Amino acid sequence: MDDAPKRWLWICLGLGGATVLLLLDTRAGDALITSLFQSAPSWTLLRAAEALTVFGSVQLTAALVFWVAWAAGRRHGWRAAMWILFPFVAALPLEFFVKMWGSSVRAHGAVPLTGVLWAWFRVPPSSSFPSGHMLRATYVVGLLLAWEAATRESPRRPISIRLAALAGLFVFAASQVYIGNHWASDLGGGFLLGVVLAVMSSKHWRW
Repeated sequence: MDDAPKRWLWICLGLGGATVLLLLDTRAGDALITSLFQSAPSWTLLRAAEALTVFGSVQLTAALVFWVAWAAGRRHGWRAAMWILFPFVAALPLEFFVKMWGSSVRAHGAVPLTGVLWAWFRVPPSSSFPSGHMLRATYVVGLLLAWEAATRESPRRPISIRLAALAGLFVFAASQVYIGNHWASDLGGGFLLGVVLAVMSSKHWRW
């Protein structure tokens, strides 16, 4: 992805999709997806899902982002490093303000959801949009894919790497739904915003 029109198209699609998920009443779909994932409660799965949460933590993602920024700075100059660091740092206040504003306009906080098998699981609050863990995980995966593309000697772009990355993000998202940290729409919003930030940082990268 080298030209500005494609980059801006992805940014607009990501922001538009996240806005739709925030304002749309997705309670029925979220309840259905949550009940499907939580229909087979298991302490083993619960512990495994909770362990996966660390992948989207601020500490781990920050370490990975700083490592990629350092490597990119050595290879492409300080501007490439800044384009990697700035979206990640900006994502922290962005997530906070969206959650605070979203809690007042989102339908999830108005009427309690029914028909969901909570078992020992938690109920996501109305201010859970977007999922910050999913946003950061998506951004880091995007950076790693960009780094792989920038350092690959072969001009071929193996689709298997991208499919594996998407599969990993799906497993991570499923774990968050399973333990009740987030609704599916929260994770969708986090994924779309993470894509937006990754595309912004790709200004100095070869995809």
